[in-house]
Amino acid sequence: MSVETDIVMLDAHVHFWDLSLFSLPWLTNVDALNRSLTLTEYSADLGMVEGAIYVEVDVDKNQRDKEIDAVAQLVKSSSTPICAMIAALDPTRQDLGEYLSHVKNNSPHVVGFRQLLHTSEHPPGTCLEPDFFSGIKALGHQGYSFDLCIRPSELSDITTLIAMCRDTQFILDHAGNPPIAIFQRDPSSFEMWKKKMSVLAALPNVVIKISGLVNQMTDKSRDAPTLIDIVIFLKALFGADRLMFGSDWPVCTLTESARHWSQRLQGIIQHWPTNEKEAIWGKTAKRIYLDPHNIK
Repeated sequence: MSVETDIVMLDAHVHFWDLSLFSLPWLTNVDALNRSLTLTEYSADLGMVEGAIYVEVDVDKNQRDKEIDAVAQLVKSSSTPICAMIAALDPTRQDLGEYLSHVKNNSPHVVGFRQLLHTSEHPPGTCLEPDFFSGIKALGHQGYSFDLCIRPSELSDITTLIAMCRDTQFILDHAGNPPIAIFQRDPSSFEMWKKKMSVLAALPNVVIKISGLVNQMTDKSRDAPTLIDIVIFLKALFGADRLMFGSDWPVCTLTESARHWSQRLQGIIQHWPTNEKEAIWGKTAKRIYLDPHNIK
């Protein structure tokens, strides 16, 4: 998809999987996605992008290194837009330092890591455990960022984590999964979320990924104005240079196509200054993910 002439689009959040190669246990609860989903299908949906960052898909833990190797082959290919990877990682693993050194030496396409925090396997408060703090600090010391994917109720927890790990760069996936449908019905909960995000915004080592928001709507016609309010609020709070676009394909297709989501966002920001549009469509992701690892 072409957003605007001369504006580079870098999709900061894309997934795909081959179920003949990988096991994704969580798909048993998501019938619409419980099949192999390919890079070809992604490109057919969103259209041409200048680059895309693959984000780990919660494969079986024993297959995480295999996932890294599979994505490496895509990055090496000139026929795909994949330019980097956010890999899965348990920050509390005992051999963390050795493992990070191994990744740095053998997998230069890995630019950051993610541990899903919103699953039943990780109860609320997981990110406040001392071992978790230590692991996240180690990531920063090795030059890696950390993507946060959380329950909406965990905003205060991750604010504490981010404040304690000032040398680590954080990316808040899906803007923290704000429950848009609830906000539309209960404006007071929206105001509380805004207050928590305002505290988070005071920390310079976190940026916001504008992704996954459409899946927080239960009625697109009814909830769309609240989504618009969220994007405008986030720009006012963080500034466009701390926002980045992500399609969240194919998960976004549970609500609408990646093309429709990007067009929706384009409509929201159409009157922003060019430099702010450039930031959200690609420059923020490039600065946060690619530049520290000399990836062009």
